[in-house]
Amino acid sequence: ADLAVNDAAAFTALADQAKDALAK
Repeated sequence: ADLAVNDAAAFTALADQAKDALAK
């Protein structure tokens, strides 16, 4: 369960980073 939560957090961080890159 904890591993899934950590993976989800990492995925969210990567998604935010990609969104910022596309926005610029």
